[in-house]
Parts: sequence; structure tokens; C-alpha cells
Amino acid sequence: MQTLSTLVPELTNLTGKAIHSYGTWKNAVTDTLAHYTKGGGKVWKEKEIDDLMRFAEQAGGIGFSMWDEEAQTHEQIAMGFKQAMMKDKPQNLAQRLSTVAGVWSTAGMWMFKNVEMFNQRVATIAAYRTYRELGSTIPEAQQQALELNRAVNYGGGRAGRPHWALRWN
Repeated sequence: MQTLSTLVPELTNLTGKAIHSYGTWKNAVTDTLAHYTKGGGKVWKEKEIDDLMRFAEQAGGIGFSMWDEEAQTHEQIAMGFKQAMMKDKPQNLAQRLSTVAGVWSTAGMWMFKNVEMFNQRVATIAAYRTYRELGSTIPEAQQQALELNRAVNYGGGRAGRPHWALRWN
């Protein structure tokens, strides 16, 4: 899991407590898994976490993906149209392999998107709980959690960079 290697060092950087950071990460993973395995839909078990998720979605902090679903849909439509036009014409090996590769690519990117969104939720929940423990108000903790989510999921996080790189920051 990406969040184990990027989020836990960032939380440890904030709190100075490595074991506690692993526990916070584990609890966030457990809560996120429980939410989805029980068909959680949009409502989370804890009201405070449910409010956090709604805030994060409205702010654009979670739910977005590096994979462009719309572009993938347009590609599928174009390929379907092309295949319909070439229906009676023989296909060479490269065209057949291209079709198979497209199916595998779509399946792989679907998995990437869902794991990416899972990581966003885990990072946001763990960061929010950490900031609340450090004394931040609910609105402050929500905003700080979004910032930490962006740092660990899309930048690797300060704590994940090599030690020598920290000297110039």
C-alpha cells in the first residue's frame, strides 16, 4: 500500500510517534475497508468522518483520479465504431492484439483508479484524526487533512524524500 510508505512517515514527522502513526494508518485502513465491504455507499459509520468525506469531496480533495474516465469512454466508442466499420474486412495480427491490449488496459486502469481512491480516503482519515489529536479544530483539521492527502498521494510527502533533500527546504 502506497499510504504505508508515504503517509506513515508524514504522520511520524508531525507527531514524533512512529508506532502511533502505524496504528492511525491501520485504523484508517480498517475503517475504509469496513465502509466498502458493508456496502457503505455515501454514509460513513462515524458522523465526524462522514462530514470529513463530504467536505473532502466538495473541496475536490478526494474522488478525483489521475485516470480520465471520460477520455477512456470516448476511446472505447471510437474503437467500437472502427470495429463496426471493419466488420467484414480481415484484421491483421497487430489489430487483433491491439483490441486485446485495450481490454487489459481498461481493466488495469479501473483497478488503479479504485486503489487510488482508497488511498485518498485512508490518508484523509488518518491525517484528520492526527490533526484532531494535535488540537486542531474540526475545520482546521479538515483542511490540513486535504493538504496532507495531496502531499502524500501526489508528491510523496516531505518525510518520504531522501534526508539530504530536506536540508534545502
